[in-house]
Amino acid sequence: QNRPFLWAECTCDDEVVVKFFSDARKHGMGEHGLTIPIHGARADKAIFSIASNARIKEWSEYCTRHMGNLILFSLQFHMAAIDVRGALLNRPKLKSREIEILFWIAEGKTAWEYI
Repeated sequence: QNRPFLWAECTCDDEVVVKFFSDARKHGMGEHGLTIPIHGARADKAIFSIASNARIKEWSEYCTRHMGNLILFSLQFHMAAIDVRGALLNRPKLKSREIEILFWIAEGKTAWEYI
């Protein structure tokens, strides 16, 4: 699927899929949803999904009215996630003592207390 789609467009009676969505609803995920496929500039692929418990008619109208903004937001979110991932992958390697000091700073200790 290369275009955004409402979950209502998909039908599946596979037992595993039905159980997955049933479990998701028990944990508060909305009954209706929208998934936006994302194809990044570096051949990366992702999906962005949102869910709602609104009635299907209201949900469909909402998605129709806001689809452009939802697609734009999904792309911006994807780019931000890639930026964060890149920053995490390129972070400097810390020595064990440096990690320990950062831990104590996060715990609120002063320099005098962790020397």
